[in-house]
Order: sequence, then structure tokens, then C-alpha cells
Amino acid sequence: MNLNEIGEVGLIERIKKKIDTKDPHIIAGIGDDAAVIKSDGRNYTLITTDMLIENVHFTLQAMSFSQIGHKALAVNLSDIAAMGGVPKFCLVNLGLNKKIRVEDVDEIYKGLQALAEEYNVKVLGGDTNFSPSGVIIDMCVIGEVEPEFLCLRSGAQAGDSIFVTGALGAAAVYLAKGKYFPPTPRIKTARAITKTVKVHAMIDISDGLANDLHHIAKSSNVGALINIEDIPVFPEADTELALSGGEDFELLFTAPDAEKDKLLREIPGKTGTALTCIGKITGEGIKIKRGDGKISLLSLRGYDHFK
Repeated sequence: MNLNEIGEVGLIERIKKKIDTKDPHIIAGIGDDAAVIKSDGRNYTLITTDMLIENVHFTLQAMSFSQIGHKALAVNLSDIAAMGGVPKFCLVNLGLNKKIRVEDVDEIYKGLQALAEEYNVKVLGGDTNFSPSGVIIDMCVIGEVEPEFLCLRSGAQAGDSIFVTGALGAAAVYLAKGKYFPPTPRIKTARAITKTVKVHAMIDISDGLANDLHHIAKSSNVGALINIEDIPVFPEADTELALSGGEDFELLFTAPDAEKDKLLREIPGKTGTALTCIGKITGEGIKIKRGDGKISLLSLRGYDHFK
């Protein structure tokens, strides 16, 4: 069986079945935006890692080395935000070929360090190695979260309202133009949300709204109904890009419907980030309501590394 037959999600599920995560210190392992570890202190430790590969996640024609460094850290910070946490430290692993200039490596660190300083993240070190086929940058970010603010994908409940931050489709629009859209990790927004209401489930939108909503629904064993006309679409994008474009790194979360007005009233003012209610969690099936009132199944749409 080849990887294109099961895709990235299928591969993760296959690995998950082979890994033993039965340990009293492991709160959450494979299947969430970050691993959650219970340590001796009051707060939980968050650990996440993401790898960026040349000509898969970026090209040297469309992005500067500084932008590559920025993106490498930003995608990891977004995972910490989706858990309701605060990033603290990071490790940087680089795969480089012999023709890369030293100044280019300096630029990678310039981009990631500027973002690290913005979020008070300390770079602890990492590893460097030879890569014959292109630049690889693999980062690990360590953070923490108070137990009462921890957000998983698996807590959505029927009747919850579904929310997204910002506007969707921006990264896809920029990609079509051969440009880089720098994501803003929603650390501060996620913290404001979790301190305002009890969030039931949260994920960052990396693979597209449709795919990531499926992740929440599957992890929580629920369904969902979203209204196509309520999806916040980035200027120049369309609804299809908003549903499947990916790499917007906005937050998708569910919370009690009774808290909807409070969230919509308070969060934009506290954070400067737009917040939109796009639907509700239901008992089963993931569906979308069109402008003409017709309801249909929402198919999986988004990026899969192996399909």
C-alpha cells in the first residue's frame, strides 16, 4: 500500500495505533495541535514541532530567507495558540546544502528571532545537517498552559456555536501571486478567548477550514452545520479558497451558544482581531448551508502531503 492511498490523516492514524501513550504524565499525545504533558508544576507543558521543506512549503523564488525563518516559527506558535497556551522556548534544526551562503542562514535567524522577540520566546539551540535536495527547517516549540485554559480538539458539544478569527483565503491568494502572506500567530487572541469563556474545542486553520472542521468533529464525535454566507472571506479570495486554501493559521473553535454574544462583543475590542460565528455543532454529519438555503455535505477540502 502506498502513502497516496491513505493520505496524511490515514498515516497519522496508523502511527497513532502503534504508539503507546498510556502514561499518567501524558494529557494529550498524537492527534492534537501539540502534545500536553503534566509536570510537577501547576501548569501543563506544551510541545509542538513542524517541518518546512523547500519546494513543498516554500520556494526561494517566492520567499526571502528571513520570511522562511518567520514562517517556520509562526506555524509552531499557531499550534501553541490553538492549545490556549503561551510559547516559551524553541529549538531550530536546519538542513542545508553547501552552496547556501552564511548570510542566508543569518537571514533565517533574523526572521525567526524577530518573531521570537515579539512573543518572548527564547531560542535554545538545535541542530544543523547536510541536505542534498534543498533547505529544510524543522522547529520545536515548548510552551505552557494552565489546566483551566487548555483547549483540545475533542471537546466540542452539540449546540455549541462555531467561531473563526480573522478572514480566510489570504494565504491562497498570495500564493497564487507567487508571494508570501505572513501569518499572525493568534496567541494573544486565544488567551483572551479562553479567559472570557470556556472553550470546548479549538484548532488552528492550517489545512483549510473544511479539513480542520472535520478534525474537530471527528475528535469530538459530533457533526457540524456551517453557513456559507457567514464565512469571513479575505478580499480577492472566494468561498472555495476560504474553505480549502489553508495556511491562514486563524483559530477555529467552539463554545457554548449562550456565550456567543459575549464573545462577539468583547473579543474584537480586546484583541483587535475580527471574530465571526459561522455555524453550530450538531449531532452528526458535517454540512454546509448554501445561500439558497440548500444544505449539503461538506467534503474534505484542503492540503494533503501524500495525495
